[in-house]
Amino acid sequence: MISLDEFRKNKEGRITPKALIEHLLANIDQVDTVGYVIKKKDGIIDAGWSETTHLEALGLYELGKNRIIFDMGEDETL
Repeated sequence: MISLDEFRKNKEGRITPKALIEHLLANIDQVDTVGYVIKKKDGIIDAGWSETTHLEALGLYELGKNRIIFDMGEDETL
């Protein structure tokens, strides 16, 4: 069940960590490899990935970085 806070954030177009993980779990059968970077509430940053090569993990992170840069460019044209 989605909380009122989660509902409001989703309505505003904000994606919370909980919503992102629930989306991933709902589609887990389609996922082959996962990489993640998190910032904990105490400010510590951690990263990890599922079973894959180091090269593929680096490639996934690079693609993620490129996606963020692309999305930043789209925001500026709005």
